[in-house]
Amino acid sequence: MSTQAIGAAVAGTAVVGGGGALAAYAAGEFTPTKTKEETVKNTYLTLAKEESDIKNQKEYMGDNQTDIKSILEGSEKVTYQASLEEVWDNMNKEGIEPTINKPNKGEIKTAGKENDISNYVNKWCEHIASKELGAKPQDTDQTWQAFKKACFKTKATQSTG
Repeated sequence: MSTQAIGAAVAGTAVVGGGGALAAYAAGEFTPTKTKEETVKNTYLTLAKEESDIKNQKEYMGDNQTDIKSILEGSEKVTYQASLEEVWDNMNKEGIEPTINKPNKGEIKTAGKENDISNYVNKWCEHIASKELGAKPQDTDQTWQAFKKACFKTKATQSTG
């Protein structure tokens, strides 16, 4: 075999080998490493779960309309309705997609409106929960307080008997 033929064969192998690596990279075989800071984002939900009045005492229910509705209809309804009334004006519908009608504050305690109220609370909580934050909001932040009061419920206690 001539020197030129050997050189061409080696060059061809290098091109094929390089192409194989490129194809593997494109197929996701090599994943870039990420630092913890890049993968963990501070959101209303992640930061609220670390609050002392929520951690180990309450659980997020904002993603479950059925849970919200059952509280509006159950034994905790008076307390939850009062919490909702307290923060209702701070639960703005701007940015919620798809657009949703916000029931009037006076409907929170109206029998037969539990579905409308729970639907709005569910959509609002989900919208706010995923919003990224640079740091924990001040306790005077109205959206922060509304999120903590409207979107969490007391954890059910487990019997040990």
